[in-house]
Amino acid sequence: MFTKMLVATDLSDASTQVICSLEGLKKIGTKEAALVHCFNIRDVGTLADQLMEMTRPSFEKQQ
Repeated sequence: MFTKMLVATDLSDASTQVICSLEGLKKIGTKEAALVHCFNIRDVGTLADQLMEMTRPSFEKQQ
């Protein structure tokens, strides 16, 4: 199976549940998972820095 995974989060409760279930993937050979949350700079423009600071606590909680 896959030894490395890329996991996207939208910082929702559903994403947290998915992240919590990743532990079970060790049983099938997954050794590493990278967590990513992206903003489209064209959508957020000059708010990017503020959005990153606002979402940092949720992102760190999911790590």
